[in-house]
Amino acid sequence: MGEDEREDGRHGGLAGDGLGGAGAGAPRGRDARAAATEDFFTSHPQPVVVFDPRTLELLAVNPAGCSTFGLLPDTLSGLRILDLHPGEARNALRSRYAVSVPPYVVDGLAAQSAGHGAVGAGVRLAGKAGEFDGVVNVFETVFDGRPARLALVNDVTQHARSQFDLNERLALAQKVQYLAHNDPVTDLPNRERFETLLLDALSAARAANLKVAVLYLELHGFRLIHDGISQAAADDMLRAAARRLRTVAHGAQVARFGTDEFAIVTRPLSDTVEATNIAQRVVATLVEPLNLDGKTVTFRPRVGVAVFPDHADKPGDLLKAASQAKFRAKAARGPSFAVFRPGMRVQAQERLTLEGELRDALGSGQLTLYYQPRLRLADAKLVGVEALVRWRHPERGLLSPDSFVPLAEEAGLIGTLGREVLELATSQLRLWQDGGFTV
Repeated sequence: MGEDEREDGRHGGLAGDGLGGAGAGAPRGRDARAAATEDFFTSHPQPVVVFDPRTLELLAVNPAGCSTFGLLPDTLSGLRILDLHPGEARNALRSRYAVSVPPYVVDGLAAQSAGHGAVGAGVRLAGKAGEFDGVVNVFETVFDGRPARLALVNDVTQHARSQFDLNERLALAQKVQYLAHNDPVTDLPNRERFETLLLDALSAARAANLKVAVLYLELHGFRLIHDGISQAAADDMLRAAARRLRTVAHGAQVARFGTDEFAIVTRPLSDTVEATNIAQRVVATLVEPLNLDGKTVTFRPRVGVAVFPDHADKPGDLLKAASQAKFRAKAARGPSFAVFRPGMRVQAQERLTLEGELRDALGSGQLTLYYQPRLRLADAKLVGVEALVRWRHPERGLLSPDSFVPLAEEAGLIGTLGREVLELATSQLRLWQDGGFTV
């Protein structure tokens, strides 16, 4: 289900990513971590719903819940979890669903902590086939990047309460917690958990008057490799990268941020030289060839390095500095690393500005093509032309491809750029043909 982490954040998702599948209100999935969440959400035999803890509005309902409560994919708007109960019970249940610290149980008694033992009689729910007694176990989760609650509805009308004992509730809570903070493909922390680990590392380094380095790295070219191998092989490739990073970065915390992005926070260091040594080892170990599906593939890491307190003293600023250094490393056109320098902030801002201008340029007539003829040596006959794209920037003048094509690739604009170039070239070809020229 997962961004490519770098995907549109407007799509909702449990545990930080898409809740795809057949459930009402469940958005499309995006990456492997969210795929595990989606599998749990869509395949659980009991109704599972996600709701806003402040407004109690329903955010998503799994297929079992749709069937039980007679919901359709487009019927969630305006519904609250209280609407799953008979009208006379809703006011009494409002405060029970609003308990501030999950996990807890909503049943016939007052809401109880999931850490308590036996629970009381079931609470009434309004199903499609009629009312039934149930117990609602509520856990904390994340939906569309914001705090949310996941409610598991257990029908106790025909089943003994012992089927839904404390062990089952705790196992469910642990699974939801894991999916919210870890990447199931590599077993590494995700970005949310990494930021907490980074904060702890900075506190320890500050107390000991030592340094800490953050490495932000991208496996350049992974997306192209991914398209040429199976999904299982791609996951094996990511797991191999995770193992190598754990091995080379002794005492460090390694996390996976997105499809091809990882981050490392080192152990406390005495100087910046140690950070560069770690970056060199990371690059050296990742470039070792790997055999997958009978094919030899090679990582092409680009690594940015930022050091606390030299470059920043806050987690977010340190990550931003490492990311800016990573973009400098990408300019080397090969496996490399770069250490942050203050001037990179200006370069990053310029890159952001140019990216915005490129988005405006596409489709606005600012792209132009130059044609280079291809001649047959034997008789100098014209056998083809090569189309060379240029960007007529309104302020910077005529820009060559190397100044904006790599930017288009990084910003996800290369497809749009390629289509516009193809349209311009085919239009010109038609003009030549209409004029009697053939290529």
